[in-house]
Amino acid sequence: MEVLGGAAAFEGNVAYQDFVTENGHPISRVKAQQAFAGFIGGFVDRAIETKGFEYLHRDSVKAHAQQRVEPLLDGIYPA
Repeated sequence: MEVLGGAAAFEGNVAYQDFVTENGHPISRVKAQQAFAGFIGGFVDRAIETKGFEYLHRDSVKAHAQQRVEPLLDGIYPA
């Protein structure tokens, strides 16, 4: 689960950077979190369905990946 969560965080970051390059940074941290959640969710769903990870709990993997990207958001949107 941690490996897939880490991969999802990495892929989510790549997709987020592409998004930022095209559109600029989202207005708020909440919008950025929503964007990351969408990118991570798409990667996790695709990986579980196509790579044989059906035994993993999707929500747990997504939550782990989201925790991994929080430090990135802290750097962009300080509290």
